[in-house]
Amino acid sequence: PPQQIPGLTNVVGVGYGLYCNAALKVDGSVWTWGGGGSGVNGCLGDGSTDVRRFPNGSEDFSPKQIPTLSQVIQISCGFDFCLALRNDGLVFAWGNNTYGQVGDGTTTIRYIPVQLSLTNVVSVHARYANGAAIKGDGTLYTWGRYENSRLGYPASAIVKSPTQVPGLSDIVEVSHTGSPMLAMQRNGDLWTWGYNLNGGLGVGTTTDVVSPMRVLCPAGMQGYFNRLSDTCSYSVTPSAGNNGTITPSTSQVAGQDGIITFTVVPNGGYATSIGGTCAGTLVGNTFTTNPVGANCTVNATFSAALPPTAILSVRSRKTHGTTGAYDLPIDTSQSIQGLLTIEPRIAGSGHSIVFKFNQTVTSIGSVTAVDGAGVALVNSPSFLNDEVIVNLSNVTNGNRVSVSVTGVNGTASASAALGFLVGDVNNSRSVNSSDISAVKARSGQPTTALNFQYDLNASGSINSSDISTVKARSGMTVP
Repeated sequence: PPQQIPGLTNVVGVGYGLYCNAALKVDGSVWTWGGGGSGVNGCLGDGSTDVRRFPNGSEDFSPKQIPTLSQVIQISCGFDFCLALRNDGLVFAWGNNTYGQVGDGTTTIRYIPVQLSLTNVVSVHARYANGAAIKGDGTLYTWGRYENSRLGYPASAIVKSPTQVPGLSDIVEVSHTGSPMLAMQRNGDLWTWGYNLNGGLGVGTTTDVVSPMRVLCPAGMQGYFNRLSDTCSYSVTPSAGNNGTITPSTSQVAGQDGIITFTVVPNGGYATSIGGTCAGTLVGNTFTTNPVGANCTVNATFSAALPPTAILSVRSRKTHGTTGAYDLPIDTSQSIQGLLTIEPRIAGSGHSIVFKFNQTVTSIGSVTAVDGAGVALVNSPSFLNDEVIVNLSNVTNGNRVSVSVTGVNGTASASAALGFLVGDVNNSRSVNSSDISAVKARSGQPTTALNFQYDLNASGSINSSDISTVKARSGMTVP
């Protein structure tokens, strides 16, 4: 597990290498440790030509200050060399110099820090056997081993002194892994070069890149990547069929997770449908995409508009045994106190008031059902195809009932009133001898669409039970 390094406090920066490590303290001093038998490469920076040792000869890996460095504000280390930036913009380097990575114009190992020719530097970066520095004017300088085009310009095997990378300006940050390099401009644009195994540079090829190239957006997106202001984009392509328009009508650029809005206008008498691969929401004549995460399409089609939702009929429905459900038409012109339609069949459970509309019902608002005294009735509404079905469960005989639905498909409403009087097959609002005779005359018949109202008990046939039911209610009326 991680352990604290004894003797190091007030540290504000570190540099780590293969053979030596360094720490920068808040007072601007630099401390190094390590070596491990490779101190001869000079990466300790205190003049040691071998690993430090105690007087008794044992190896000393504890941090020691580099006495010739002060007022340092940044450090960075490669394999076995380090760079230090002083607060006056000067750069100092030490360590192995086989590939010119120290940057002093030689290949001589530097056991103590030497000043480089750079001035007005604002940040330094060391990795592997390469160095880089950004100056205050935004220019970038690199040096060291040239392998895999890592320096950003054509060169021989090594470059011993800091050399400006051509074509780059206004650089504020560098990410340096030793071969691939990445530089960011102040505006957020990213540039890269170097080793390009598996297309890791993001420039659309797998070939090593000698000179800086802009980093492309991820696969499927358009443009160049920008770290600060997401300029990567997807293509949103609209199209419109006959009998309407979509605006804009050409492909639009959507930033990553961006949203595009289209105005879709059908010709008179036509309605709009939106298809394609861009998900979104159509409100009125405005289609707004969801956040875009891929190239996609918006396809507007226009079809003859449906008329406004309107009520066609209201019926009282009862299921008769195994013969099916039969509907009694309701006169919707009558109020609950008027000469309303009488339902002669026994109510009980499974009785429905059915509102039929001129088109498929996709939504309903509220449903109310009350009796003649204004007492609410238990109801459970549903809708299927072009019908709204209101199931009633506590209707009492000899009562008037009013049922209303609102907000059908958002706008339509309808209501109907009827009376429940078991046995009143002649719709006279009273049960009398005429009703008894009518039921008797059909006794023995199976229930059909022509005689269902005489099957008072909804059994599926007209029988003695129905005759008994009508006789038992003789003289009853709808108040």
